[in-house]
Amino acid sequence: ENNPLNNKKILFFGDSITYNENYYRRTFYRITRAKEIGNISYPGAHLADYSTDVPLNGNYTDTSDGGVHNVVCNQVYHWLNNAPDDAIPDIIIISAGTNDVYTSPSQLETDVNVYATTSGWIDVDTIDRTTFEGAMRWITSKLRTRYPNASIVFASPIQSAQNIGPEKSIDIFLAKEAKMRRACDHLSAKLIEATSRSGITGEFESNGSAGRYLQDGLHPNTNGGDLLGTFYATSLIPMFAKKMEWDSDS
Repeated sequence: ENNPLNNKKILFFGDSITYNENYYRRTFYRITRAKEIGNISYPGAHLADYSTDVPLNGNYTDTSDGGVHNVVCNQVYHWLNNAPDDAIPDIIIISAGTNDVYTSPSQLETDVNVYATTSGWIDVDTIDRTTFEGAMRWITSKLRTRYPNASIVFASPIQSAQNIGPEKSIDIFLAKEAKMRRACDHLSAKLIEATSRSGITGEFESNGSAGRYLQDGLHPNTNGGDLLGTFYATSLIPMFAKKMEWDSDS
């Protein structure tokens, strides 16, 4: 098979939708036949830090203080400090943002400079990780320092049932995706546009009950997992097909 993801080593970070293999990873691996080397996701994880004093200690499963440690930056910190030396990913996928709470799209509209000034790139250890852009800059910088040849891929969150609350509205989620797209452009990272392109729409879902693709208005059912896993696979395959052609010509 001429699938550019066959046997590629993939490392995942994310929230509950990545944590449970039935929500999309099983279908993704069936299609791509990639090789998973790590899944450091956890239910309830936020993409951005809760506050500026969230400690980076790798304890992303700690819920003793309300779960404020449960952020992707702590997942990345944990991996970088505990991963085997020979666990070197080809592709790193960060799928998060569903649990970050915003009640108005305007809260995501401000562009924060966590990248560079006229004198050079801003020290990554001084940036504000409470914003999408700050967290994504930190995540990308730290992972690229360790794995300079790995491709970094972010995935925007899938739509939820509208009646869960204003923080799960379609406008909020589209604003999250737009913010992630801007950050990926700055960071030369790839983006899987799951909010606007996966085929899962909140129109057919309801909070706390089974809908067309979500079992409870938030998490995929069997149909949703198949749809989302297929979407991830068909989004990534074209991204890496060209690279495979170039590699074969060299």
